[in-house]
Amino acid sequence: MDNKISRTPEFVLGIVGSIFNGIWAAYIIIISVIFTTVGNAVYYGAGNILGGVAIILGLLLTATTVAGIIATVKVKSNINLAGWIFIASAIIILLVVGMSGIIVTALYLTAGLMSILRKDPQE
Repeated sequence: MDNKISRTPEFVLGIVGSIFNGIWAAYIIIISVIFTTVGNAVYYGAGNILGGVAIILGLLLTATTVAGIIATVKVKSNINLAGWIFIASAIIILLVVGMSGIIVTALYLTAGLMSILRKDPQE
């Protein structure tokens, strides 16, 4: 009999968090394009600064989305690595977008803590 704990909750939290994070990253990138084009026309060049900052935020969110997908895949094979990737991604999201990324941060942080703290029973 196999005494391994099911890692389905971590897997589902990772998938849902990655989907939300991907949507949020796409939104930020689209807004950055709008800031750059409209901001240049209206504010005489201020759109470059706003658009540049927003595109960096969008790229960081895209990187955390990819990290979340990698962690979700690693849940089945290397649970500790997956947990630490989830936690690192949650911290980066919280630092990059603050409270607007709180849902994804909560999902990734929950998946990371569950991955690290839930242990398989000893045989």
